[in-house]
Amino acid sequence: MQNKWNTLALALFPLFFGVTGFAQELVPARPLFEEHLRDPAITRAPNGVYYLTGTLGIASKAVGFPSQTSGEVDFANTLGIWMWKSTDLKAWTPLGKVFDMEVCGDQGNQMRWTQYFRLNPDHPAGPRVRGVQSPELHFVGGLPYIAFAMSGGGTGLLRSSSGKAEGPYVMHARLTTLGQTPSLFQDDDGSNYWLWDGGWIAKLSDNLTELVEQPRFLRPTIESTLGDFPLQVGYQGAFIFKFGGRYHLVASELTTRLGAVCHDTFVSEAKSIYGPYGPRRMMIPHGGQVTLFTDGKGDVFSTFGGDPAAVFMDKPGIVPLVDDGFLKHLALKRPTVTEGGPISALRPIELPGDYGGIRDPQILLAPDGFYYLTGTTGKSSLRVPGCRLWRSKDLKNWEALGDEKGVIWYVDESEWTRKPFFTDAVPGQPVHDFWAPEIHFIKGNYYIPFCMFGGGTGMLTSVSGRPEGPYEDRVGQLHSWAGDPSLFQDDDGTVYMHLGFGPTQLVKMKDDMSGFDGDPFYIGPVDGSVLGHEGGYLVKMENKYVLFYTTQNGLEEPARKAMREPHDYATYDFVYCWSENLRGPYSSGRTFAPHGGHGAVFKDKTGRWLATMFGTDMTAPFRSKLGIYPLHVEWTGSDLIIRPTEK
Repeated sequence: MQNKWNTLALALFPLFFGVTGFAQELVPARPLFEEHLRDPAITRAPNGVYYLTGTLGIASKAVGFPSQTSGEVDFANTLGIWMWKSTDLKAWTPLGKVFDMEVCGDQGNQMRWTQYFRLNPDHPAGPRVRGVQSPELHFVGGLPYIAFAMSGGGTGLLRSSSGKAEGPYVMHARLTTLGQTPSLFQDDDGSNYWLWDGGWIAKLSDNLTELVEQPRFLRPTIESTLGDFPLQVGYQGAFIFKFGGRYHLVASELTTRLGAVCHDTFVSEAKSIYGPYGPRRMMIPHGGQVTLFTDGKGDVFSTFGGDPAAVFMDKPGIVPLVDDGFLKHLALKRPTVTEGGPISALRPIELPGDYGGIRDPQILLAPDGFYYLTGTTGKSSLRVPGCRLWRSKDLKNWEALGDEKGVIWYVDESEWTRKPFFTDAVPGQPVHDFWAPEIHFIKGNYYIPFCMFGGGTGMLTSVSGRPEGPYEDRVGQLHSWAGDPSLFQDDDGTVYMHLGFGPTQLVKMKDDMSGFDGDPFYIGPVDGSVLGHEGGYLVKMENKYVLFYTTQNGLEEPARKAMREPHDYATYDFVYCWSENLRGPYSSGRTFAPHGGHGAVFKDKTGRWLATMFGTDMTAPFRSKLGIYPLHVEWTGSDLIIRPTEK
């Protein structure tokens, strides 16, 4: 195998996705064909032909029913296994039903365990079910077998009575009385192993009829000081793939990324089949239960089934993988998209100047007709020297303002920001970073609230009355620890500063903007739902007070900080709540912009609401660059609906 799998310069499989380099546009993954199929499994036969199977919904066209939406399809009562084949992974020929549960009665007691209706593992309170689950085709000694499960009834193995992959198949053995997602793995020495659910494994007899050792559970290395994260690679669909001399244990798990339920695919690696396995990493966002295979050239692919947040759901797809220490989907390296929605297809706007990336972007449409942009920026040393500002007429083409470095104000210009600070986030190391500036036009002048990393909150005032400044720090340190400040002017002219880094709070500003007028007060969801931990921004929409905030979904903060490698699967999302009154009560917090992070909302010249994002998590479409997307804002009469839209 060439070293291309250990580099980032891998060719991007133009056969499927029409791209030839990482600089190309993102291309959504597409289903191979239009059938309702869960847990898709592809195997490359010894003759080079690819065979595909999976859990077919009984409303699919292949079983004589009209096509319906995935939400109406029954995947728990399918009494057979269907198969397709291909020679090029593009054109797929249906082979029909290769195993029929209703015509296998001549096998007597061997089939009895498949005849019972049992509790539905996904809906125990619902009707009892009987159906074939998660079939996978495998070749052992050149002969085809299918691993499968019965809904709530354990796992078994079928064999082809014809010796051909096309079947038909008959019962070979029942292998476990429990388990839902079985798989078969043959090692290089010819030993065969049975896997099921989240990582149970046991060696099989030579004739593949029974387990010959006590099952054991394969676990990843724990990377959290909490001692309970993660305890397994996934909760279902365990599959072992040997590549590059390493055993890759793949499984799927339901996560709470994006503030919703995502069915993601994870991987962990070991040098021996029983481990120890290393830490788990996300392999395919929204991938679900998958199988891995190589083509004739040695390139590695995974099947893809999708979830409600994916580009498609419950249909068979393929995504290519790379190996940069962990097998992972190319979307984590930016060429293809497995996530659906407007945010996933968003492309960044390139800004002029050497600014080291941008975070926390905020845009103001000023009275002079220009849009002004600022945010947290860096430099080569990763320290943030001060405030940068850009302007644009059309939100597409931007020019940098300030000096030759694009800076309009430096932290060295004020006494309290000149000194370094110490923070628990960087133990024992002084920091000197200018964070989260925002530009606001209030009472005829321009103000830029900001915070110092570990050093509290301040505000700049334009000396000239122009947005480009120059600026000076007239108010000093306004708060000793709060960060991510923002300004909001109510309809009566009263100005408030929002203070973040924890429970969100507002404080009234003096009429001359020289400091606080009173004590801060807290606002947020009345039901105690989590709104976020930083990046607050308050505006009025549809005559309602709307508080935007930023939260980390999918992984609790202590566990995220305890991870030794930056491969966690949490998402940095934009959330909001609303109220009829400034002080509340506010509605429940809800995620509305996945990967939105610390952004801000504003109106364009047509009155349309837009929002900014910069992308910071591992599954965002880009990282530390400016993104702008339109919003759909609707008052239903009882609720305020805000969501990203394509137009």
